[in-house]
Amino acid sequence: MSRFKFLGINDDKSHCECCGKQGLKRVVWIEDCETNEIRHFGTTCAMAPAKGFTLDLEIKAEIRRLDQVQKSRVARAYQTYRQKGGRCVANPDKPGYFMYADPQLWNDCLAAA
Repeated sequence: MSRFKFLGINDDKSHCECCGKQGLKRVVWIEDCETNEIRHFGTTCAMAPAKGFTLDLEIKAEIRRLDQVQKSRVARAYQTYRQKGGRCVANPDKPGYFMYADPQLWNDCLAAA
């Protein structure tokens, strides 16, 4: 049995206990099975070979799963936004990019998705 156990990835914390980096969008939770200590790391530190966690496959699979969940959520929100009459218009600050004409409606649709 491995000494370290992958528990999951979320945004409950926004810093890495290893390097101290702040403002992280997601952190990896790892349990040390010998000490039962649970710590959180940024994805880069958690997958670094020097740390010896050897949990790369589990971490990468969870990152892919979370990305797919996020894409699916945004797609559902966009579909709802369009059904409620929402439109996308050209972004005046970024040529070639679009923005939501009704940001409040978009936020409501995203929260409901």
